[in-house]
Order: sequence, then structure tokens, then C-alpha cells
Amino acid sequence: MTRLAKRDVEHLLALVDEDPVGALIVALRKVLDRPDATWTELLARAPIDPDRRQRLADLEPEALWDLVAELNELRTLPGPYASAGAMPTGRRPDPDVEP
Repeated sequence: MTRLAKRDVEHLLALVDEDPVGALIVALRKVLDRPDATWTELLARAPIDPDRRQRLADLEPEALWDLVAELNELRTLPGPYASAGAMPTGRRPDPDVEP
């Protein structure tokens, strides 16, 4: 995955009011390294949980704005379980092993 540059985020924010899906397509194409992907293809490749993917596919405004905010703050996608505190692999650290 690629991180968005400052100018990419500025472009996202400049376009989001007029065309949120179009603005997100431009940003996700860069983040996911898929310059010609469609909205559906980008959602399929994004490391997001199925519920969130469906809400984005349904073009729910709150889900779209949440993704804009996430890309603005993080400049990438952290994965489906980042907010839940799980490891990226889906496994929790062994409590008997020191980090």
C-alpha cells in the first residue's frame, strides 16, 4: 500500500463535497496501487471488514465520510481490525512472551 502525499489529501478534501465517491476513487487508487480500478474493485481490495465494505458499496454517507476522515488522518488504510486492537494477522500476542 502507498501512503497519500499531502497534495493527495488536499485533492481529496477539495473534491469530497462535490463528488465523495469520485474523490475516494482517486485516493484509493493511489493507496491500493490500482490506478485503473473501479469503485467495486477498490472496495474488494481494501483491507476493511465486510460490514464496512457493504456500507461503502451502498454509498452510505456516514461510511463515505468516515473513510475520507481516515484517509485524511492516516493517509493510508490500517486494516480491518486496527480499531479493535487486534494484531494485523488476526492473532493476539502471547501473554507469556515478552515483546
